[in-house]
Amino acid sequence: MNKTLGSLLVALLLLATTAGCGEEPRPTGGAADGTERITSSDERLSVAKGSWTEHESSGTVALTLQDAEDTSRQLIVSPFDTAAEAENQAIYLATGLAGQDIVCERTELGGRIAMDCPFSADGTDYRKVLVVLEHDTAAVALFQTAASSRREAFAALEAILDGGRWKDGAPL
Repeated sequence: MNKTLGSLLVALLLLATTAGCGEEPRPTGGAADGTERITSSDERLSVAKGSWTEHESSGTVALTLQDAEDTSRQLIVSPFDTAAEAENQAIYLATGLAGQDIVCERTELGGRIAMDCPFSADGTDYRKVLVVLEHDTAAVALFQTAASSRREAFAALEAILDGGRWKDGAPL
């Protein structure tokens, strides 16, 4: 029920943002637009412990890692036409996936636009960290981690995108 409500909220928010913009919304994603897709077979994820499962809908690829300690980590990559579109969509993705309103803080990570979206659920603190991989092309990556600090969360995301290792050198 909550997932359905969250999905409906995200859909309504997307409709509200495209209404009255003066131009037709452009479809996002798809291999035809040349944007990068990270999938469960991506070499950067091949060193991960546990198993990745992949789900795709509406141009969004969602990967979930279930590791030996039975903790789940999620990486979502969605292609967009512009960085502004990606940033806007990132907030809706984070809100919908967390099932609650989230305040995201925009910052920079290694020259990339990044958004930090902390929230709490069931007494646990999480962060949704979203990064525009290319400033005006490509994708938003969303990574869920229980890391309490932004630095740790960003390091975990960079580890996935840049070699598949945690910042302390351990494989994912």
